[in-house]
Amino acid sequence: MASPSQERTRSKVVAVFRQPEAAARAREAIVGIEGLDDGQVRVIGPRVHRGAGNSAPDGQHVAGDALPAHLIFPLAGALLAVVAWLVLFVTEIPMVVSTPVPSLVAMTLFGAVLGLIADATRSIRPHRPAPDPAHRLAASGARWALVVQPSSRAQFERVFRLLQATGVPVGYAP
Repeated sequence: MASPSQERTRSKVVAVFRQPEAAARAREAIVGIEGLDDGQVRVIGPRVHRGAGNSAPDGQHVAGDALPAHLIFPLAGALLAVVAWLVLFVTEIPMVVSTPVPSLVAMTLFGAVLGLIADATRSIRPHRPAPDPAHRLAASGARWALVVQPSSRAQFERVFRLLQATGVPVGYAP
């Protein structure tokens, strides 16, 4: 069983400040917590455009989304197209037998495109969750949200206690 400091957490801790200086001071204090790096702490100001204020660390979910979308599904579609071409070639369909290479290339490309379309229909959903209420509050008024994504339960507890001590509204998103 993992110790509490080794547990992974996907929670975010959010504090809302009225002054940007207070948010910056809190950010400086939080970045000093052991094991917490710069990419896990963000200050989101009131002029952040919708969708631009991503509260997740950079690079999160990129490999998990890009691999199936741009590699696995098109390759599977191309493989199925090659199998279909082999069936047509073995059954001696005149158009396939008379032009084997062009027909193989065309069918393989169509299969890859169909694989991309299949993945698009599979993943019709936003890649990022909707902004949490504190994020929207900061973006809509003259407030600054400090969003922290700790990587362990111990970091989560230290960040939460530190932000509560500032006296500003603090919440967390599971």
